[in-house]
Amino acid sequence: MPGPSRSKKNSSLPHNGRDAILRELEMMKILTKAFVIRVEDKNEFANWLWEMTMEIGVRPYKSRKQELKSALRLEMGGNKGANHEDTYIKMLSSMTRVTENEAKGIVAKFPTLKSLYRAWEQGIQRHGLPWAEDMLVGCSKTNPVTSVNAPRKIGKVTSKRIFEIMYQTRNGDAVL
Repeated sequence: MPGPSRSKKNSSLPHNGRDAILRELEMMKILTKAFVIRVEDKNEFANWLWEMTMEIGVRPYKSRKQELKSALRLEMGGNKGANHEDTYIKMLSSMTRVTENEAKGIVAKFPTLKSLYRAWEQGIQRHGLPWAEDMLVGCSKTNPVTSVNAPRKIGKVTSKRIFEIMYQTRNGDAVL
């Protein structure tokens, strides 16, 4: 009478028991969304554990750096302007959801940063906070490449976003 079959790798577990364990491991991986890695020896396991520990420790910093880069769009076009107006345009267009054409429309209406802040302060005093949030609504933005949508205007969402970032928030990380 033959005994339980054994695997070809000279395992001490019977083949049926090994299959049950592998099946349970697969179920555990599915239910817990775990990832099981097979290693040959202790050194390979130690190296893998070291690499994963480093990756887990560094990943939040890498992702935060990438978030800041993408939110400010620093990787495209640089962050220095040729003159004060160009720098002002680049600063405005570095914000999320603000295009260069929208920034140019704002600069056309408020040529300096000081004039923009003064307008916000006077608007808050005279008309209240909601008016100041919508102050940039209607600034013309043009597209020099195609004149199809030439007289488009800045909307409420973009105006409020610029106001929150530049006027209400004193901590730059809070808005990114």
